[in-house]
Amino acid sequence: MSGRAFEPLMHELAEWMSAPSVDFEMYGDYNEQYRPADWTRNPASDEVFFTFGMDGSGGQVALWRRGEGDEPVVMLGSEGEVAVFARDLAGFLDQLAHGADPRAMLYDGLEGDGAADEAMVAWVRERFPGRDFVGPAAEYAAAQAMKPEFEALLAAHVGGSVGDASAATAPSVEEKAAKKAKPAKGKKAGKAEKKAEGKKGKKAEKAGKKAEGKKGKKAEGKKAEKAEKKAEKKAEKKAEKGKKAEKEKKAEKEKKAEKEKKAEKAEKAEKAEKAEKAEVKAVKKAKKAAKAEAKVAKAAEKVAKKVAKKAAKAEKAEARAAKAAGGKTSKAAEGVEAKAPKKASSEKAKAGAKKAAKSLKKAARKAAKATEKSAAKKSAAKKSAAKKKSAAKKKSAAKKKSAAKKKSAKKKSAKKKSAKKSAS
Repeated sequence: MSGRAFEPLMHELAEWMSAPSVDFEMYGDYNEQYRPADWTRNPASDEVFFTFGMDGSGGQVALWRRGEGDEPVVMLGSEGEVAVFARDLAGFLDQLAHGADPRAMLYDGLEGDGAADEAMVAWVRERFPGRDFVGPAAEYAAAQAMKPEFEALLAAHVGGSVGDASAATAPSVEEKAAKKAKPAKGKKAGKAEKKAEGKKGKKAEKAGKKAEGKKGKKAEGKKAEKAEKKAEKKAEKKAEKGKKAEKEKKAEKEKKAEKEKKAEKAEKAEKAEKAEKAEVKAVKKAKKAAKAEAKVAKAAEKVAKKVAKKAAKAEKAEARAAKAAGGKTSKAAEGVEAKAPKKASSEKAKAGAKKAAKSLKKAARKAAKATEKSAAKKSAAKKSAAKKKSAAKKKSAAKKKSAAKKKSAKKKSAKKKSAKKSAS
């Protein structure tokens, strides 16, 4: 690990990269796992390059301390490839915010700007307010001017000409022995020298292979670990999504049930109102019929009174005529003349009385029919109202029964699910 600690910005970046869509894993601190010295075999590299993340194969993404306030972002590939991504950290973060993949950039460069994660883009702009962002592809193109300098510096580190290169160029046991011993002459000295060189080469080759094997295994382990974490996160997200969907479904069902209840209530109220109105109407009709009936009865009573008066008059006239007939009958012709108008008057009165009686009977029949009709209508209205009320009650009872069944089925389903969960 280097003497330099992660800045708050790097911790924030680690949060953004916690569930990445690209092959890039953040460190918890600079040079925490694979470090530049592992790549160059030169400890001095850890003071110039500061690795803060890696790809799945173990390739390192690092800051290159080029000068004061000048730190381009570079990559040391797991198979010896190198690249300069951006002129500074702000440019690299803008590339990540537009979906750039460090491993892909290492091999193919960066041509298009890609799809932006608006939230991350806003975060980058907020963290670097004075920075003039030219776009991910333009930033990559501008950074390529530094690549020759970067490659030359790496070559110097690998060759051991920079810093303390003792790790890369430390003398072997054979070299130390050769220095202590007196130089031999001729063919014998040449043979010994070649033998020492051969041993040194084989030893270096073996150490290189061993280091590469360890590095490969470590990278594979990291890759598997990363894939496992990714799968876990995916499963968590899926479970969370399922819970959310179930919650939404439950809320929707409850909403629907509430809506149905409201509709049922409104329907009941409407029916009750209609029944009440029909009842009021029937009562009004009955009252109207009763009034008409009373009117007819009154009229009939009047007619009866008139007829009675007329009959009384006729009787009086008849009595007078009889009295007159029992008197003097000396004048036959005069008597006959007097009887004729009286008889006619009596017949006329009788005919009027008959007519009045007939009219009275007719009025009475009419009043009886009207009363009967009114009573029938009233009875029909009452029956209709009773039928409607009964139908509404039956419907309400059926709905309640259906709701109770649904509730029971829901409870059973919940119990089954709970039993399954506890069994699993």
